[in-house]
Amino acid sequence: MASSSFSSSVTSPWQYDVFLSFRGEDTRDSFTPQLNHALMEKGIRTFIDEDEVKRGDHEISPTLLQAIEDSRISIVVLSKNYASSTCCLDELLKIIECKKAKQQLVVPVFYHMWKAALPEVANFSGYRRNGNESKFIEGIVQDISRFIGSHSYLLVAKYPVGLDSQLQDIMNLHLSVGTNDIRMVGILGLGGIGKTTLAKAISNSIAFRFEASCFLGNVCDTSNQVHGLVQLQETLLSKIFKDCRSLKIDSIDTGIITMKRMLCSKRVLLILDGVDHLTQLETLVGACDWEHIELKQLLQIFLMVPDIIRLSPKAFKNMKRLRLFRCCNAHFSKKINCLPNGLRVLDWPNCLLQSMPSKFRGDELVILRMPGSHIQEIRFESKNLMVMNFRGCEFLKKISDISKCSNLQQMDFKDCKNLVKVHKSVALLDKLGRLNLSGCNNLKSFPRGLLLRSLQFLDVHVDAPVEDIGNLANPMDHGSQLSKRRRADYDNDQDDHNIESNLLTSHFFQTQTSQY
Repeated sequence: MASSSFSSSVTSPWQYDVFLSFRGEDTRDSFTPQLNHALMEKGIRTFIDEDEVKRGDHEISPTLLQAIEDSRISIVVLSKNYASSTCCLDELLKIIECKKAKQQLVVPVFYHMWKAALPEVANFSGYRRNGNESKFIEGIVQDISRFIGSHSYLLVAKYPVGLDSQLQDIMNLHLSVGTNDIRMVGILGLGGIGKTTLAKAISNSIAFRFEASCFLGNVCDTSNQVHGLVQLQETLLSKIFKDCRSLKIDSIDTGIITMKRMLCSKRVLLILDGVDHLTQLETLVGACDWEHIELKQLLQIFLMVPDIIRLSPKAFKNMKRLRLFRCCNAHFSKKINCLPNGLRVLDWPNCLLQSMPSKFRGDELVILRMPGSHIQEIRFESKNLMVMNFRGCEFLKKISDISKCSNLQQMDFKDCKNLVKVHKSVALLDKLGRLNLSGCNNLKSFPRGLLLRSLQFLDVHVDAPVEDIGNLANPMDHGSQLSKRRRADYDNDQDDHNIESNLLTSHFFQTQTSQY
């Protein structure tokens, strides 16, 4: 029967810390049980196959395969006869598969065996039996313990209602962990709505993919203390580099230089909880000019708890790599005349601007969502644009020429009550599948000949004084099911939301990843 030192943990995605793979006839009564005992003594949860004697060299059991998947680390004891066992090789193949698919750590131990004898793990960092066996085991256990300690799991809410869906949204829309770039995500909102809980859940989900991780809590309170920012810098470095606990920083500038030097080659996850001032970000991450450091990957998540969210137009000045801007309940302190032209997603509900910023071209936009905004006229020339959502924009009067937006698939202008004119270029959007103009009571000018071969849904308010729509270009020839209904017959908002989400995840991040 299989034996484990399992103790349940609601926050950990792994059932075991370590899976031990070994050839019984070589190490069953010597090295492997000693190593297992030493790991358990350190509180490390292990899985060891105690049925190995009965099983012999027969087919690997489903229980073992599942145990490999459920283990954060696999220690492979490579002894003289390991490679001659079919079961051992099957275990090793499964272990390597999980390393690739789930970023698990594989630790080979070459026990009286050379690396060249098993090329599948020859390039993995591991241990070679040398000298005193007790000290050899002690060294392995110390390293494993240190790794587990640097990738500890955070306690989230006891009853995390709705947390899974929020976590999935964040992972799909904002995080592309596999790319070799720098990613910063901000979670803003009032106190008590679950920002810290969500950030902890994110950390528990992806921290194991990084070389090191650090969750800094109560950044606001600590930074307001005497030498508080320096203390935070020291804490950050000590959490990432466990052997730097005695590191002392004498000033903020020294801390910035030290972090810049020590983090330049590590793949790091940083989470800052309770940020309420830009200085805190600059001191801990921002001022290090990460864009010009050749980091393998740095992912920063910061949580802000402002009483009133006010943004400066200057905030975008140096954000040349910003790809997604989602603005909820925030206001700019001054008139904004530019946004980063590399934006792929602009999600700005209830925007108070009457027109788009004058210096913003939006050439790279894929998703444009501004429901409930004060925009009066739409002018865009982005060939990448796929979704345009201006639902409920009561000040919108005109949709101008959008002929260059040839990839538009969805346009939503539901309840734009003062929309008067739709430009004839809309009739030529060959990829447009959904056009929603229900509730546009004052629509007077609409294209007469629609050459929309991909159109599957068209909703125009039939009581509006609009001229006859005219003939459609045989949409049924292409298998579409065109629906032209009264507003009361259609309220499929969820479909629109799902389409936007699917386009965002399938196109935005696919394009994003290909650049790095």
